[in-house]
Amino acid sequence: MVLAASRTLTFMELRVSVFEADLVAFTAWWRTGGRRRRAQSTCDEYVRQLRHWMRWQQSQPIEASSTPTLRGVRAYVADLSGRPAWVAYGAVKALKAWSRFLVDDGSADVDALKGLANLEQPETSKTPVATLDEIARLLDTCSGDCLEDARDRAVISLLRCTGMRRGELIQLTWDDIDFREATVHLRNETVKGGKGRTVAFDVATRKALKVYRRRIDSHELTNARDLTSWTQRVWVSRQGLFTGSGLTQMLERRSAAAGVYVTAHSFRRSMAMRWLRTGGSEALLMKIAGWGSPTMVKRYVSSVIDEEAIRAQRAQFAFEVAVEDPRRLCGALRVASALSPVERPTQPRTPGSH
Repeated sequence: MVLAASRTLTFMELRVSVFEADLVAFTAWWRTGGRRRRAQSTCDEYVRQLRHWMRWQQSQPIEASSTPTLRGVRAYVADLSGRPAWVAYGAVKALKAWSRFLVDDGSADVDALKGLANLEQPETSKTPVATLDEIARLLDTCSGDCLEDARDRAVISLLRCTGMRRGELIQLTWDDIDFREATVHLRNETVKGGKGRTVAFDVATRKALKVYRRRIDSHELTNARDLTSWTQRVWVSRQGLFTGSGLTQMLERRSAAAGVYVTAHSFRRSMAMRWLRTGGSEALLMKIAGWGSPTMVKRYVSSVIDEEAIRAQRAQFAFEVAVEDPRRLCGALRVASALSPVERPTQPRTPGSH
């Protein structure tokens, strides 16, 4: 047997190796980060950002270090100025989390980035808002009688009503659903921020969930790796548990069949926009969506105000046309109302919510 010749690692290779080991510890620290439940997807994005930051350091004339400094981070952010705004925004948040971890881990005495303010969150969003018409077209693709059709119809209906997050939906158990009260309880351990809540669903969703449950009871499971989890968790497939990636693939497949583009987060944005368009309370929207601060509500309010501003402008144009020629008033009013019409809410308003 011929052994490969060993070589001595360079100082930079050793530093990168230690950095990768620290990233593993950072991931564990993130998962057990105190009272608040932290999303694994956020951690994965932070790790990606931190690796990019380390590669950037290696390309600079200064010596690379796993401990960030204010001066170094500002230089890094300045170098990202040509990239989309969300890149720098995410980089700063990742590096601030990394700096806090180094203190907790004992690798640093002080948090060097404690005084560094987060960048302003970009206003642009790549996530589309699912209209009720698009959701109806998605549901039309689930009109069959098989297990998958019943499941997908229940999933889409529940997302339409509640706007819950993908992770919250996937981890539901049958004990979380109260059919008599038509509510779903989102447990602390499944909710971002660790603060559970209860949300309501409508009659159509209640029916879809019951039909889906009957399909499960009559379905003969094959190739299941965990029968106990399969019988407790709400969402299943023929092979076992229905996962987050399975949800993404399902929506891609249903969207293609319906001729629309809808993601899991589209339902969340749709629910929030419909609530505000019909005069729903901002405080109640925070409760329903599970937001810990009014920041996200303000962003949706801003979007609704933008729509109303356009609507008001078009109404003004219609008035000006009517003044010049009353016979053209009806046509002008149709143009003025061409912006997406106000959609009916999917759940009853609580008294005093207006």
